[in-house]
Order: sequence, then structure tokens, then C-alpha cells
Amino acid sequence: MALLHRMAGARCTVGACLIVLPALIPAVGQTTGTVSDRDDETITVTAARGFSAADKLTPALTVVTSEDIAAHQYRNLTDALASVAGLHVAVSGGYGAQTSVFMRGTESNHLVVLIDGFEVTDPALSNTFRFEYLRLDGVESIEILRGPHGTQYGSEAIGGVINIVTKKGRPGRRVSTLVEYGSFDSNFVSFNASGSSHNRSFSFSAGYFDTEGESFTPSRLRQPGDNDEDDGYRNVDLKISGAVNLNETFRFDTYYGRVDSESEYDAVDFEAYELEQSADQRRLGIRLSMDTRVWDSYWQISRYQAKTRQRNDDFLHGRREKVKWHNDFAWSDGLHVSAGFETEQESAKSRRDFSPFSERARNNAVYVAA
Repeated sequence: MALLHRMAGARCTVGACLIVLPALIPAVGQTTGTVSDRDDETITVTAARGFSAADKLTPALTVVTSEDIAAHQYRNLTDALASVAGLHVAVSGGYGAQTSVFMRGTESNHLVVLIDGFEVTDPALSNTFRFEYLRLDGVESIEILRGPHGTQYGSEAIGGVINIVTKKGRPGRRVSTLVEYGSFDSNFVSFNASGSSHNRSFSFSAGYFDTEGESFTPSRLRQPGDNDEDDGYRNVDLKISGAVNLNETFRFDTYYGRVDSESEYDAVDFEAYELEQSADQRRLGIRLSMDTRVWDSYWQISRYQAKTRQRNDDFLHGRREKVKWHNDFAWSDGLHVSAGFETEQESAKSRRDFSPFSERARNNAVYVAA
């Protein structure tokens, strides 16, 4: 694969010069560390099927909160996950380079990755997720769940579950804008808007990042005339979410996300030394949930599709369409039963000179856990 020919090197950074326009969204008060360390606050973990309080799960839980993201200036998902104990993050270059995440010694495709509870792993890439493309604009928290709770998602979650939770609308309306410029001719612009009133809320986040980068190939390996070439990267990330409380029992949620990126990389084994790759990811999820004292249930429909283009017209195209019905029954503190079913259709297609393929599969499952 062309991606395997990227050369490792230093990552370009942004921040030599910073211009921040007045932000109207205050920092969201959350806790840092594994679980909440405040007596007056409870972290609700949605990576576990249904909704569970953090203190009721095993210690193998880490929540990267919005305060962590702001304090450490994490810009993308790769940076945030690299700080979590028990995760090994392997990056094959700079911005936009292929990134793999390994949890507790398992393979990279042994992780189930969710955004607001909707699965976003790519069937065309052996059910792995492109961590390098997702920026943290509009992200409220990142839940990393390891251990036996991850097995509720089946054989694909041997290592665990990572759930990215997007920001939700707060009372009133808030708007913020951020502009940055830094080294390697890097620039970043983001716009965020959110709000809520009565029984509805919304959140909108859009970000644009562009950098000229630098070459990740050592000078001794570069071809003549390529001493000044750079490995640039461009990323456009859009996240939209909304919710409506139909009444005290029923709630409707929806999420849409899209990432459009372009990156350059070096491949000394090919006739073309400077190669380009583009990716287009689209995610859509709809959920209708019911919440009662003893029975919580939700219907969920989601669709994920991604197209990655390499070396002229070679491409990978993956798509997943999924329907899920999940139920939690809690008759007492000591008796809790979960049950449901899900059906999904996955397809993967590749047009490559050396390994073209086209595959399709449907999976149906019924589960009960106590």
C-alpha cells in the first residue's frame, strides 16, 4: 500500500503566532482523570451500552474531558489518545499520516470507535478508524472503555471501545470563533455555535486547517531536485447535532459529520516521488430513545461512508448501514438486564492496479446480558 511508504519524521506544529477572536462560549466544567473526583458531579458514560455512571463501571475507564482538551491544547484525536495510559498510538508521519491505535496489546481493528454512540469504523480498512482525520473542534469528551464492558459490542471490541461525545447545546445561544497562524505556513479557522430553548437544542462546529508542512523523508533519501519539497495537509471538519425532547419520556437525537482532507506524502519506491491522498468521510445518525424508571430503550439508525483516493484514480470505498434496538431493564440496584438486536450491512470496494476487490456482507445479532 502506498501509505506504508511514508517516512517517519518530525511533526509540524502550530502556534508560533496566535490570534484569538473574542469567544462567547465559556469553558465547560468537567473533571479530569479516570473518573470524576468531585462529589457534586457525575460523568455519564455512553460507551457502555445504554447509559452508565462512571462509578458503576470497572476502573479500566478514562474520560478525556473538555477541560483536558483545553488545558493540553489537543488539536486532534491522535494527540488526545496518545496521552491515555494503556493505549499505543503509532503515527507514520506528520499531519494526515496513517495512524493506528492499539489497546492492551490487541490489534488496531479490535477497537470499536463511536461518535455519539454511532459506529464509525471503516469496513474498507478492516474495520479500523482513521484517527488522523478527526479534529476536536466541537468535541465535549472522549470516553475510553477497556475490559469486559467492551465485549458488549462483539468480537470487534476485544480491545475496548472509544466513544467521542460532541458538544451539546446549553441554555441560551453561544457563538465563538478562533483563528490561528503559525510555523510552516499553518493556519486554522474554526466557528462554533450552540444553544437550547425549552425542549430542543443544537450544536454546530466547523473547522479548517491547512499547513505546508515539511518533508518527512531524510535529505539523503530524497531524489535530485526534491530538497525543497514539503508534505502539506488540508482538513475541513464539520459536526452538527440536535435534540428534541418530545415529552418527559421520549427524546429524538440526530448527528451529522463530515471530514474532507488532502495530504501529501513521499513514496520513494514509486516512479512519482511526491504523492497525494484525499479522503471524504460522511456520518449520519438518528436515535429515538425512551426513558422510564424501570425500562430504558432506544431505536437507532446510522450510516457511515468513506472514500479514500490514492495515486491518481486508485481508491478505497467503505460503507456501513446499521439499525439497532437496545433495552435496559433495571428492577432493582442488584438486577439489571440488557437485551436487543441489531442488523447491519457492510460493503467495501477497491479499484487498485494490484489488488482490486468488491465485497458485501450483512450481520444480524440478538443479545442478552445480565
